[in-house]
Amino acid sequence: MIFLSLKQDCQQSRHYYDGLTREQMDRHMKIIADAVQYVRQTQQKLTEKIMILDAGCGNGNQDHALSLRFNAAVTGITPFDGEYDACMEKKKDAAKLGKDNPYKDVAFFKAGMPDLGGVNGKFDVVYSDCAFQYMKGDDRAATLTRFSETLNNGGVIALRYPDRPTFSSDSSHPSLEEFREEINSFNDAASFFRLNIISLKETGDTLVEKRPEKNIHMIETILRPVSLK
Repeated sequence: MIFLSLKQDCQQSRHYYDGLTREQMDRHMKIIADAVQYVRQTQQKLTEKIMILDAGCGNGNQDHALSLRFNAAVTGITPFDGEYDACMEKKKDAAKLGKDNPYKDVAFFKAGMPDLGGVNGKFDVVYSDCAFQYMKGDDRAATLTRFSETLNNGGVIALRYPDRPTFSSDSSHPSLEEFREEINSFNDAASFFRLNIISLKETGDTLVEKRPEKNIHMIETILRPVSLK
């Protein structure tokens, strides 16, 4: 299991996500919106409920919004006790709202990457925000393979990570071209899945408001696995 860097790093990150404005959250979700639209159009799932795995969900702040905005059943995972407890507390409090419960189609599991713990089932979109940079090379390849295994036919992987350290330096931040080379290397060694790059871009960043001295940008990509079996 990959533990995402230092616990202090995750605590700082959690406080950051707690303070996001609606506009900042919308920018976080842009890549998921693109991924969901791609799946709906290519797989003719125009009205069906989409299945989303949020791999590295933090304190679960955005998972109810993913569910409501994209007509999705969302599964969030985190390897940390504190984050998992915060997720379950949100779900418990939301249950008091009855039929208006925004978390009714959201489930949380204490699990990490690449094994994904006890998470079962298939997903249309596997989404991971600001976790990829904490993985080392072999772990990245294993995680991308595991993500691919969990996808329904035609499903996609959506990744988003900063191009330089944010809360700690114990991380690896491939540039856009380095990431492309990494995917090419993954494909050269692939036995089960090849990853097609649907989109790969560098964007303006939501972290810049909180960390202006870093001048951080985000690398965002949507990958579609193709089975080699």
